Amino acid sequence: MKKLILLLLFIPLSICSQKSYNDITTSASDIQLYNLKKINLTDDNGTKITLYIPNDLENNPNTVSEKNPTIAILSSFNGIDEGFSISIDKLYSRNTEKLSNKKYIEISEDYFKNENGGDFSSIEKALPPFYEDVKVFIMDFDLMVDGKFFGKRVLYCKDKRYKETYIYDSQITEYQYSTLYNKRKYTFTIRSHSDKQSHSSLTALMNTIAGSIKFIK
Repeated sequence: MKKLILLLLFIPLSICSQKSYNDITTSASDIQLYNLKKINLTDDNGTKITLYIPNDLENNPNTVSEKNPTIAILSSFNGIDEGFSISIDKLYSRNTEKLSNKKYIEISEDYFKNENGGDFSSIEKALPPFYEDVKVFIMDFDLMVDGKFFGKRVLYCKDKRYKETYIYDSQITEYQYSTLYNKRKYTFTIRSHSDKQSHSSLTALMNTIAGSIKFIK
């Protein structure tokens, strides 16, 4: 009888301890709402990637190869004070080769929360030197897109690479989505070079773009 009581107590505790994920997979109606267009990309290892992006973004010249970490750069700038860009990059390492998609995100979350104590400043210090006036304010490890686990980082910054251009003084809001597929880490960095859009409306657009990502081997 005692064993039965313990078992009944354990079952709901096990259910409660299961992690819940936020599925942001984009619907056809959201693609229509934002008037997004479909693009098809192919990595050098044969992995095919599709996603939906704003209609005015153009694909900048880029050679996809094993040595080049960038798969695509898509952008649009109005020539005055606004712009929008998407960079899609890959990384291959021993960790990406050995780990599953879910395990990679779990380890990333554990490192941030337990090793770094959830300290945003540790992320800011680890960024490449072209980031300027950085403020990280979201680290999210609970996303799912098309059945795959994703991590998300959101920050404000300036970019030193634009220092001699008109766009340098515009605030950048950067949303970065990362996942593991076919033994590689894929990172989708989506930037708004403007401070005219509210955070909530910008998040909705960024999640809609990221939520349309699909991988095909």
